[in-house]
Amino acid sequence: MKRLLLLPGTQLILLAALLVCVSYTEVFTQTLETNLPITNANSEIYATVYNNNTIYIGGDFTYVGPKTGSGVAINNVTGIAMPDFPYVNGVIYAVASDESGGWYIGGNFTLVGGMARKNIAHIKADKSVDFNWDPQANNDVYAIVVSPDGNTVYVGGTFRISYGSPSIGGGDRDNIAALNATDGSATTWNPGANDGVFAIAVSPDGLTIYVGGGFTFFGNSDRNRIASINISSNTATVWNPSADQTVKVLEVSTDGSTVYAGGEFSTIGGQTRNFIAALNSSDGNATGWNPNADSYVYALALSGSTIYAGGNFNNIGGQLRNYVAELNNTTGEATSWNPNANNYVNAIYLSGSTIYVGGNFTTIGGELRNRIAALSTSTGLADVWDPNIGSTVNTIGIYGSMVFVGGNFNSCGGQNRNSIAAIDATTGNVKTWNPNIYFEGGGGNINSMAISADGQTIYVGGYFNKVGALDRNNIAAINVTDGAATSWDPNASDVVNAITVSGTTIYVGGQFYNGGTPGITIGGEDRNYIAAINATDGKATSWNPNANGNVFVLAISGSTIYAGGDFNDGGSPGTQTIGGEDRNYIAAIDLTTGNATSWNPNANGNVKALAISGTTIYVGGGFNDGDTPGGITIGGQVRNNIAAIDLSTGNATSWNPNANGPVYTLAIAGTTIYVGGGFSDDGDDQILTIGDENRNYIAAIDLTTGNATSWNPNANSTVYAIALSFTNEKIYIGGNFSSISGSDNYSFAGMDDLNNSALPVEVTSFNASIAKSEVNLAWQTATEVNNYGFEIERSQTSNVKSETWEKIGFVQGHGNSNSPKNYSYTDAQLNNSTSIQYRLKQIDFDGKFEYSNSIEVVLQTPVSFALNQNFPNPFNPTTVISFQVPIASKVMLKIYDIMGNEVAELVNGEKPAGNYDVIFNGHNLASGVYFYQLHAGSFIETKKLILMK
Repeated sequence: MKRLLLLPGTQLILLAALLVCVSYTEVFTQTLETNLPITNANSEIYATVYNNNTIYIGGDFTYVGPKTGSGVAINNVTGIAMPDFPYVNGVIYAVASDESGGWYIGGNFTLVGGMARKNIAHIKADKSVDFNWDPQANNDVYAIVVSPDGNTVYVGGTFRISYGSPSIGGGDRDNIAALNATDGSATTWNPGANDGVFAIAVSPDGLTIYVGGGFTFFGNSDRNRIASINISSNTATVWNPSADQTVKVLEVSTDGSTVYAGGEFSTIGGQTRNFIAALNSSDGNATGWNPNADSYVYALALSGSTIYAGGNFNNIGGQLRNYVAELNNTTGEATSWNPNANNYVNAIYLSGSTIYVGGNFTTIGGELRNRIAALSTSTGLADVWDPNIGSTVNTIGIYGSMVFVGGNFNSCGGQNRNSIAAIDATTGNVKTWNPNIYFEGGGGNINSMAISADGQTIYVGGYFNKVGALDRNNIAAINVTDGAATSWDPNASDVVNAITVSGTTIYVGGQFYNGGTPGITIGGEDRNYIAAINATDGKATSWNPNANGNVFVLAISGSTIYAGGDFNDGGSPGTQTIGGEDRNYIAAIDLTTGNATSWNPNANGNVKALAISGTTIYVGGGFNDGDTPGGITIGGQVRNNIAAIDLSTGNATSWNPNANGPVYTLAIAGTTIYVGGGFSDDGDDQILTIGDENRNYIAAIDLTTGNATSWNPNANSTVYAIALSFTNEKIYIGGNFSSISGSDNYSFAGMDDLNNSALPVEVTSFNASIAKSEVNLAWQTATEVNNYGFEIERSQTSNVKSETWEKIGFVQGHGNSNSPKNYSYTDAQLNNSTSIQYRLKQIDFDGKFEYSNSIEVVLQTPVSFALNQNFPNPFNPTTVISFQVPIASKVMLKIYDIMGNEVAELVNGEKPAGNYDVIFNGHNLASGVYFYQLHAGSFIETKKLILMK
């Protein structure tokens, strides 16, 4: 792993920061990757694999997208979220436009755009957080309304008077307040409610405020869940509809005569009204209008003779209407308009002929739409606008061309991905690759993944019966290029937990078994919990260890496969549990015979994770001394949930991190093992959870001492998967956490460890040849063991050697091979240099690497001026322009449009003799034909290039 490099002058600054922020010293040992996507809330990632600059993640998610926070402003035409919008770290329940392009937001959050804000904030039109407006509510904010004159912001929620500190706006306010729109201070208006306020509406004349919630006392009067108050008074008016349960939403008709209410009530305004009602604004009585919903109503929007309602209902207005409906405001009957959402609706906002709807649905208006959609008011169909939001939408606001959406999501603009996704490790973008793995009828997940030796196939196991349109039960092979399932189909009868690849054989562990009645369980054969599958035809081989319980993890070393699970003798020693022997929770199986070897650590609890390094296998799981401290748990020693076992004797070594909770995943890099699981301090920071330190759910343990290093991502929930990339020196983490390394990340994160340096292994030599302005590298291996591939590194100088190396490419290895393999790489990106050095960094699948000797290439000075055709051409948006200069010259390279106007200057200055490559980026130019011209001394040449977007 790379170490932190400090530029001259920065060391003193960092030291000063450490002196001030002592409690954060450990944070400097890792850097979180901020460009990686996240999955939808409440999902889990069980498997991660890195291959060829791609991160594969598997779990039970349905969505993967960029981390945007819980509030975004979205263009109403493109559906694209506004870039650089302030990140909100919690839930947003309410939004109101400030009518100047900014937004007031309320909810349950502590940070907005990196600025401390307690549950309420103002985001200005320039996307900055209003520094001067900071009311600091001491509990959730559920309703925000701006007065017609824009001077006052009315706020409702569950903030309460807390003696010794203000509840909101610097004042003591119970559940409702009026805030100054300039500085956020509470005004003298203070009606007070004895319970939460969830809805606020202002009459058209701006004189009356209607309030709904869960209160029974409001404005110094008994008022059950609904009330009104004069804007200049602190006392409730006589208007008193008295609902029997919570009121969630209020809307006032344009003429002010009617107040529409939705919520959880069954009586209101003196009448039986189920969840929705129209109330006379004069006397508070319910009118005859009665849509009679069968469940809660959370959202209302008025439009002339029509009222739109959203909620958790399936019947309303006398018709079957799922979660959203259009109601006649005279009869209360549902119209024919029927978007038919598949889950509840929380928010509705009408804008012209479009109605924006938000909630928890994934289909609406006849289209797949995740949690938000734009519906036609005439047809009810969803239009092409599709922001695609990762989790529930609670509120919608509109100003100009922007639609503000708030909720408890953390991502907007992502991709629908069922159980598996591929992520570009450089850009963080979700790739178009989409196998779409699921269980028909609902659910499905991926538990394990493994890459073939040639890197072209990813094997997946879990609980599913579909891969795209193909039937695949619990195990499949996926092409890494197009995401399609191959014809390989072992057809497991139950869940697959573990997959590992060895040459042309795929070893599989899981929950498939015959249940006492011999039958086909996997690969066309009867195999209990463990099997070997031919990589070509998907058939089970004759290898058959026949376990008596689940196999959770597999690891291969030489001619032996190690299995961990919950197979055990149940207290009856002598029982054959796996490989024809009595083995409890862990075993070593001969890859030829399928028999268990004599190696027998004999764990007392399940084994979930294995990692091999040299002569030691590291084991994680649920084995521990429990209620019998001092009892033998594995390898003849007391080891809690993690141990190092000698591969020869089966005995536990002295290495003992002693985790206080289960360990589910292990990954080794150099002298460090990364550990994920369920260990945590349970809120007591003094508890030592693993490696003699307090570490929550993830840790890095020194392989020599067993102590935790200073690396401390501090996840807030379980870590199930860790994958290491030794090409870009990152650690990829999956689980069910929602926060890690001090940042909101749902289920997935990537980071580095600035403490760690991986161990080297041997690598072959190589040679170079020169062709024009290119250097051709070639190398050969005699045999390969566990060879992931080669990074090509270059050190390029003018006259002297340099120790500054840069990665310029990567070539995939052959994994394991006993025959010579030839490799090559062409370096066409040469700058002005007379001497270039190259070296190879050979990397194993387990992350070990070593450098080859370096070789030097001496380039000849060009004998003439030349301007080469750009490549590629056409291009979008970048291309390379190459030229050569035989003597030191004043050089100008410029780009012109077809009218002869200069649009870019790429080079302007003295250049020594040499070959040059210049990258031109046309991202800010329109598609079309352009010209590039080189002036070098008396040499002038012009060529054409084509930008095609």
